[in-house]
Amino acid sequence: MIRQWAAAILCLSALALSACAEESSIAPAPAETTSTSAETTVTTTETTVTVTQTAPPLADFTVAEGLTLEAVEDSIRDDRCTLRLTNTGGSTRSYQNEYRLIDAATGQPVRVINSLDEMQTKTMQIAPGETKEIQADWSERYGRLAGGDYEYELLLSLNEGTGERTVCRAPFTVVESVFTPTLTIVPGTVKPNGLTLQVQNSDDAGRSYGLAYRIYEQESGRLMVRITDTQAKISKNYHVKPGEMLTLELNWKDGFGSLLAGAYTLEIELLEDGSDAARTYRADFEIS
Repeated sequence: MIRQWAAAILCLSALALSACAEESSIAPAPAETTSTSAETTVTTTETTVTVTQTAPPLADFTVAEGLTLEAVEDSIRDDRCTLRLTNTGGSTRSYQNEYRLIDAATGQPVRVINSLDEMQTKTMQIAPGETKEIQADWSERYGRLAGGDYEYELLLSLNEGTGERTVCRAPFTVVESVFTPTLTIVPGTVKPNGLTLQVQNSDDAGRSYGLAYRIYEQESGRLMVRITDTQAKISKNYHVKPGEMLTLELNWKDGFGSLLAGAYTLEIELLEDGSDAARTYRADFEIS
C-alpha cells in the first residue's frame, strides 16, 4: 500500500513539472529590436558625441557684489582681450582662471571647439581697492569669434562665508571685419552622407584650410560629425588666394554614416596668412 501511494505521489510530481515546463515554453519571448539604417545612424551619432565630448559649460551662478569686471575697449579682438577686475568691497576676494563666453543675443554659452579639461585650475587673490588686469585669450577654446555682442564670465572661488560660488561678467563687442570669407552649400548637392561646399575667399589675404570640419544639429546643438585632418587623409592644407573660390566635396559616410532628416550647421576653420589662430566660419543646410 505504501509503495502504491509513493508511486502516485511521483506521478503527480511529474505532471506538475510537465505543466511548469509547458507554461515556460509558451511564455512570450522578449521582442527583438530590429535594426534599421536610421537607428544605426543614431547609434553612431551618440558614439561620436561621447568620443568628442567637450568640457561641460559652467553652471549659472549668482553675479558677485563688490567686484566689477570690464573689458578694455581698445584691446578687444575676435580671439582675445584685456579685462580689468576691481575689488570695490572691504575684504580680500578670490577668483579663478575658469571662465566661459556667453552669446549676448541668445543668452547661451558660445560653442566650445577644443576642451580644456587638462587646464590646471588656479586661484588668485585681489585686495580691497585693488585692480588687476587679466589677459583673456580664448583662441584655443573658442577660436575666433564672429562679429557680435558677448559676455566674459569669470568664475570666482568658493565664498567661505556663505559656501556659495559667484561670477563676474564683462560685456564686450567684436566688430566684424569687412573682409569676411563666405561659405555656400551648393544647391542640389546635399545628401545624408555628404555635400559640396564652396569657400569664397575675401580680397584681403590668402587663407588655408586643412579639410577638418564639424556638423551640429541645429535644434539640439549636438555634435553629429567631426572630421579631423587625419580622418580626411589630407597631408597638406588647401590654400586659397585673395578673391579666389575653393570647391570642396565633403563626405562623412565612412566614419559617421548618414544623417537623419533635419537642419544642421557646418563649421570649418580658415587660417589667414600670417596669423597664428584660425577663425571659424559656418553654413547652414537641411536634409529632407
